[in-house]
Amino acid sequence: MRALATKSLSDNGFRILNDRYEIPPYRFFEITREKDLVHVVFTTKEINFLFENEQRSVFQTKSDFYIDTWGNHIPTDAVLTGGVMGEKRAADLVPINYMVER
Repeated sequence: MRALATKSLSDNGFRILNDRYEIPPYRFFEITREKDLVHVVFTTKEINFLFENEQRSVFQTKSDFYIDTWGNHIPTDAVLTGGVMGEKRAADLVPINYMVER
């Protein structure tokens, strides 16, 4: 989610597919910064994320949503994922050396 919020999907190894064809990463996203949050409007029914040309995930939304500094989306039920993203637990999605700053 942080890569989406900072518009760095390609830099982080993500490709976006629609009907099996690669598309520009932000074609179906309207992204605006609002103070400490990023507001995201998804303008199509469904897309696929391909991570490092191997791991495919489906991405859908039920409504507009916001992304905070840590990559959490609000409301929590607004985003639906399947495939690799949907199967992994949050702990599996962060680097092994991840540390929370105190």
